[in-house]
Amino acid sequence: MYGSFKISILGKEWDVCIVKPEEDARLNDTDGFADWTAHKIVIANRMNQGNLEYPYGYLCKVVRHELIHAFMRESGLGECAFFGPDMEEIWVDWLAIQWYKIGKSIEEAEQEVHHIVFG
Repeated sequence: MYGSFKISILGKEWDVCIVKPEEDARLNDTDGFADWTAHKIVIANRMNQGNLEYPYGYLCKVVRHELIHAFMRESGLGECAFFGPDMEEIWVDWLAIQWYKIGKSIEEAEQEVHHIVFG
């Protein structure tokens, strides 16, 4: 294992572990997973593998992706029939990719509102 940390997901503590891919057989066909039964996220560190130009950026994207799965599970949407397994992956991936852009826009908008209201 490379390292781990704890993070609060809607008030529930989850463990996030960055591991060597060979340490967990569940990483054979994926780069990460969120195990809601153990409140644990496991991410494969493939920094020295593959042909990505910016592997750290991809690693962070996988972490965000799995965090969103955890948020969905903790909020009660993990078993939502509305999503289905394929649609859930589409939404989770979209949020993981757009997360920072959405946050930046919200922050900018709130600053403008504050300026308008308080001068």
